[in-house]
Amino acid sequence: MRKNTGALAVSRKQTWDLQLKKHGIHKLIVIGQKANTCIEATVRYAAELGYDVTLVKDAIASYNWEEMRTTLEINLPNYATAILSAADTIAALENP
Repeated sequence: MRKNTGALAVSRKQTWDLQLKKHGIHKLIVIGQKANTCIEATVRYAAELGYDVTLVKDAIASYNWEEMRTTLEINLPNYATAILSAADTIAALENP
């Protein structure tokens, strides 16, 4: 039996978008793993929905450097508002 998770994924995305907007949140900080799949998809989707997205470059991971390099240097500069280190992200939060 094949399970269709596409509709569920879209439903979850709509739910987090609705909740964030309901609470007046328009800026996101993205960390996590896997840089060239989950992280890229999240940043792109958030940017398409109009969010101001900061990617913390030393708080994401992938299985090899080429995937990370492609994410950080080629793909996400087109979508993320900023790509910062964790130290620079913390400094920006402390001094808005």
